[in-house]
Amino acid sequence: VTDRAVNCGMFYVIRLCDNSLVLVDAGHIFQASDKTVSDMLTFLHRITGTNDGEKINIAAWYITHAHGDHVSSTAKLFNRFCDQINLERVMYNFPSYQVRSKGYDPLTTTAKEIVRKLYPNVKFLKLHSGMRFNLAGTQFEILYTHEDAVSIESELTYNFRDYNCTSTVMRIHFDNKSVMMLGDISGAAEAVIANNFDGKVLKSDVVQVAHHCFNLLESIYSLVDAPMAFMPNSYYGCHLPDNLPKLAKVLEHLENDQIYYEDATTTGIAVVDGKMSVILSEKIFTEEYDFSGF
Repeated sequence: VTDRAVNCGMFYVIRLCDNSLVLVDAGHIFQASDKTVSDMLTFLHRITGTNDGEKINIAAWYITHAHGDHVSSTAKLFNRFCDQINLERVMYNFPSYQVRSKGYDPLTTTAKEIVRKLYPNVKFLKLHSGMRFNLAGTQFEILYTHEDAVSIESELTYNFRDYNCTSTVMRIHFDNKSVMMLGDISGAAEAVIANNFDGKVLKSDVVQVAHHCFNLLESIYSLVDAPMAFMPNSYYGCHLPDNLPKLAKVLEHLENDQIYYEDATTTGIAVVDGKMSVILSEKIFTEEYDFSGF
């Protein structure tokens, strides 16, 4: 990580059947030059068929956890282009501020302030395990939040030193297919999930690889058993010697090397004739950070 580039964060866009969108997380502010964020807006206009200046409707911004590399670029998108974006709701479950000895990541605090200021009437949906809800025919299922690892009997049951384990785990269902979003979970959260569910419950068609493939997870990929993976890291980053054992846990469950890294292309997936199929693959724009801020 430098002050001009960073290899983390993730940004996914779900287009619902009513042409509204669900945005998942974001990139770091170091990934959010003015041109990059402008290109994000152009892309959202293109996939919704709206013209420049027309309102894009965001049904929800889903944030897996309160780290700056998962909130910043989307917050900047809202800040720069709120006149072209309608935001209906935000969805997350962050631990209370008081359990963090140093408070939230400052970038997360800034992101929350931007949303409060620009969208004072936005709805907040706090996510809890067991919830299922629908947005325009797409179902969202919550399988894990940090609350599942808390015990009144022992404060040591869950170790908050790894804040990545406060990631919410959500599965998204559409057209008889499912996508498992793991956020940045590491071993402590994996153990809770594996204790609560077996492979029959967790089996999915796509898995978002946890924490940019930086964590060695021993069981979750076997339980999810997805033939396709979304990788929020570059091909190079995943093939560094330290990350190869972690990548191997993902690859052993895939079909035909169906893993989509973040560095080369923007990839669009849809269900076509009952199969998860690539319908978009185009080169992404990248540049070093221009210090333009939010």
